[in-house]
Amino acid sequence: MIAYNEREINQLYIHIDYQGIGIGQTLIDKVKVQSSGKLKLYTFEINKNAQRFYEKHGFEIIGRGSRK
Repeated sequence: MIAYNEREINQLYIHIDYQGIGIGQTLIDKVKVQSSGKLKLYTFEINKNAQRFYEKHGFEIIGRGSRK
């Protein structure tokens, strides 16, 4: 499941039984095509798996802490 708009990915969830087989990558690739060219997203700092996944797919850490 992915929820997004042209500038931000709000949610990306893949059931644990289906992780690691390319579903997340496929969803990210589709969103990138439909984006404005700059996508942002937020992860919990403790969620290292999500951070590694997003970095592997071209995202960069631009900040840490809470959004205000």
